Amino acid sequence: MQSPWPVDDIVALTRMRGLTSADIIALVHTCGTIDEALDRIGRTIGLPLGLDDTDVPPVDTSADSTIVTYFCDAYPARLRAIPHPPIVLDVRGRLPPDDVPAIAVVGTRAATAQYGKPVTESLVRTWVEAGCCIVSGLANGIDTLAHEATIAMSGITAAVIACGIDRITPAHAKRLAERIVDGGGCIVSEYARGQAALPPYFPQRNRIISGLGDAVVIVESKRTGGALITAEFARQHHRPLYAVPGPVTSQRSAGCNALLASGHARTLCDARQLLEDLGIDRLPGLDARPRPDITGIERRLIDTIGNGMTYVDDIARETTLSVDTVLQTLLDLEFRGFVRRLPGQRFIVLEG
Repeated sequence: MQSPWPVDDIVALTRMRGLTSADIIALVHTCGTIDEALDRIGRTIGLPLGLDDTDVPPVDTSADSTIVTYFCDAYPARLRAIPHPPIVLDVRGRLPPDDVPAIAVVGTRAATAQYGKPVTESLVRTWVEAGCCIVSGLANGIDTLAHEATIAMSGITAAVIACGIDRITPAHAKRLAERIVDGGGCIVSEYARGQAALPPYFPQRNRIISGLGDAVVIVESKRTGGALITAEFARQHHRPLYAVPGPVTSQRSAGCNALLASGHARTLCDARQLLEDLGIDRLPGLDARPRPDITGIERRLIDTIGNGMTYVDDIARETTLSVDTVLQTLLDLEFRGFVRRLPGQRFIVLEG
């Protein structure tokens, strides 16, 4: 698709008050110039909603990014298909091609080290191995874990932010953004350079996260929060929604468990199941790819189970590891397809 207007004129139109995405798309398609569009709506170009001359922060012109509009060939096809798509994206790095599968992974900012962290890392490893791009929001917790796990696998990840591309905070998020771009991924924003994050921008950011994914996965979520907003956008966008079940005693899994109890999300207990659901397991060459290497401790657990020690307590005694360590490691192995959990805290080794 060739942009019918200069990019600067499209950007200017997005900064007017009260125009929806549909309004702007219609104006650009039916008016030859921005002057004709302004004449039609009887407006003049103004500042973004909620800002005045004294509120506009200085722009960091050192930010190296590219403006991609809804009318450009480079605009993501998935995003173009959602209701109320962003008209302008400020992109640092490289957007993943449309033919690369993309999975959005989000969750609580207060991820648990015992459950949320190993689950996120295990899921992401499997999906990156299958050639998927991982989309998330650069926030603390599950988002950061998803980005970092992708980078560790030399995979591609896209981070959608709720501020100008040059206003990323805090410092550790800015450093992570640099690593994402250096690894071949991208940082995406619909906001102008110099714009600080404001509370209303985060839900809007979440619609882009959902829109960029072929599926949306919630790992840990409280009963309220941004992850559940992303889940609602997934429903509106007709994206498959998955939630990882968590302990009923954990408030940080209460949102996931509620999504599952209501039937709004599919239960995700196996990373490969999502690949099968999306048809990604049938991509050329996927079956020939080896599973990730296992660690020494993981090999000890697999060998112990293979020798008939299937109960967690027995495995812990045999390996002289703590029960917590055994459970965390087995959980990681389960999500990577090496073992399967049976009733009564028993595990078996899977073939392959």
